[in-house]
Amino acid sequence: MEKNTFMAGAAKGDITPSKKLMPMPLIWGIQFTKVVDPVFVRVLAMSDGERQGLFIMFEMTLVPYAKETLDFIVKHTRLPKENIFMAATHTHGVTPVHLGIYKEKSRAERKCRAWYKQIRATLLAAIREARANMVPAKYGYGTGKSYVNVNRDAVFGEKSRLGSNFERPSDKTVRMVRIEGMDGKTIALIVNYACHAVVMNGCLVGWTTRLTGDLPGRTSAKIEAQMDGVVVFWCSGAAGDQNPRIMAQYTGIREKGKPVLKNLGKATYTILEYLSDEHVRDVLKANQTIECTKTDGKLYGAERIAMVEAKEKGAQKVPYTLRLFMLGDIAFEGISAEIVTSIGKAVRDVSPYENTILVSHAMGYQGYVADDWEYEHDAFEVGNSKAAKGAAQREFVKEFTELFQEQEAQKM
Repeated sequence: MEKNTFMAGAAKGDITPSKKLMPMPLIWGIQFTKVVDPVFVRVLAMSDGERQGLFIMFEMTLVPYAKETLDFIVKHTRLPKENIFMAATHTHGVTPVHLGIYKEKSRAERKCRAWYKQIRATLLAAIREARANMVPAKYGYGTGKSYVNVNRDAVFGEKSRLGSNFERPSDKTVRMVRIEGMDGKTIALIVNYACHAVVMNGCLVGWTTRLTGDLPGRTSAKIEAQMDGVVVFWCSGAAGDQNPRIMAQYTGIREKGKPVLKNLGKATYTILEYLSDEHVRDVLKANQTIECTKTDGKLYGAERIAMVEAKEKGAQKVPYTLRLFMLGDIAFEGISAEIVTSIGKAVRDVSPYENTILVSHAMGYQGYVADDWEYEHDAFEVGNSKAAKGAAQREFVKEFTELFQEQEAQKM
């Protein structure tokens, strides 16, 4: 082992809306009336002896009020913002406080701000606990496979619609980092996988549904229950075109070649239990490939704003936050969007590091980033993308190439 300069500690805090806030709004008058799974914010605090860093994961659709939250963390920790990496699991099973879809001063908007106040208090407590828990540590990287996802760009004639397409690209790789104390006890698992957290999306009873961390939350909770004291940081890879292979709405059923939209109702709870059990087995199998031998754990953080040509002619360029966060020889590429499989591969491929993890929904949100095929087939992701065809991939590749060049230069 290298000389031990690395320290780490982890904590999590329950950010489930309090009972007095329920029911919580969703969209179109739909409300969350009950809780299937509590949701959490998880914090990993690290130090290399010179620098400190935070890796934070929200069990939410997106990082809530990302800039405000980052400023809040910087104020209370006095860490450089580049040393703080935030992302969300992208569960669709919580109130989307970040989108600003509720009318100003409406009851729904007031509930969102009240919940955000609760989230910030819990986040700060978790940061303090994680930092207090820091001990000399070691870490390692490993991979495995999980087959719970499927490409969701189903072809109907010359167009694509949401569904299940087992012929289109789908990244089955589970990318993992394990951090453990010098006594061999696991402190944290970082689990990266490309899948929308939407098993329960569309599981409605009338105008009501239930709050849940969905596949990432259920998977993390099960592993944490099996591995006493561990905190699991499930983060989304290039999942813009990836759904669970079974879910409440799209089940693979087709009529006259067209995907059929279903509401499987209560059966979806069984599906979530089944898929999360499968995913847990896959994650734990991947965990067995990891050997924790690294103890230097040099931390590095840097950020670029990629200005991308807009899809709408004449519109201003779209700013995407790109974040490079290094733990020794492990690179985390964060993007403030949900990107599709082919673009995820292109961005990972510019990394000079074999162990590279791409994290979507990081540091904010600027919608989908679709690839050329999806533009040519008028896919769902295109309608929710702000970028012109091909423009985002070009800029992301360029900017991450320069970020890595700057990082390499600093090592000289």
